[in-house]
Amino acid sequence: MSRNFKKIFFSSLLAVLFIVSNLIGLKYTNFLNMVVSVNFVTYPFISLCVLLLLDMFSKKDTYCAITSCVFIQIMILLSYVLAINLGNQVVIPDMASSVNEIFMLNEIPLLASLIGFIISNYILIYLYEYFTLLKKKFIGVSIGTLISLIVYGLIYLSISFYNYGINILFNLLLGYMAMSVIMTIIIVILFYILKDKENIYEQKNIFINDINIKSNDDNKLYDKPILEVISIKEEKEKKKNVKKSKSSDNKKTSSKTKKSDNNKKKTAVKRKKNDNNGQVDSKK
Repeated sequence: MSRNFKKIFFSSLLAVLFIVSNLIGLKYTNFLNMVVSVNFVTYPFISLCVLLLLDMFSKKDTYCAITSCVFIQIMILLSYVLAINLGNQVVIPDMASSVNEIFMLNEIPLLASLIGFIISNYILIYLYEYFTLLKKKFIGVSIGTLISLIVYGLIYLSISFYNYGINILFNLLLGYMAMSVIMTIIIVILFYILKDKENIYEQKNIFINDINIKSNDDNKLYDKPILEVISIKEEKEKKKNVKKSKSSDNKKTSSKTKKSDNNKKKTAVKRKKNDNNGQVDSKK
């Protein structure tokens, strides 16, 4: 797969997973005698997409994918609200009741999901970048994924179930944390399977070394690698500096010779004056 295809694929998959997670997040199931939202089957793979975008591309591209995902979810939410609030016709039988049940929304969980999505992924990006700079990428991937999933669960459940009682909220949080540990192990394994095996920085250097560049100085198109052009420019600058130093030395020497000539002229004038004065005194 090409790099552009990977970028488009994982950015699109990020948005799709987030939308599906919000649709199925209203259903809950039992896991080890704990209540867990069904969206935990899909939501952790959002962290996988974010990690792959960070590893294959850049932090800027990842932020763009997250921002576009948020705007897409907002547009879908507005479309849902519009579809539900439009009136039903009575002439032709349709599936209006089924559509209303499918698109039945609660704005508070969706708002909580948006807030948790943004904050958790920003934390994931920060931890990944921090540990990658320390050359501990594995720790950044594992700890970043685990903390981002726990943060998302805390925000999502705390806002959505704030009035359901402490016991229910505690049970939900406990199940979320247990699922976070399990899904973190799966995400880390998938990340190291899907990540680029080659060094991306070497690929970029090879790509830059093969392009043609246009110089701003002499307006010429060099059909050479960029490193050769840089060496040519450095040699030209060295020659210019040598010429400047020689010209400055010549100016200094010329100014010295001029000064010496002026001094000689002054001394000659003084001698003539002294000789003239001596002749006048002898005549007297």
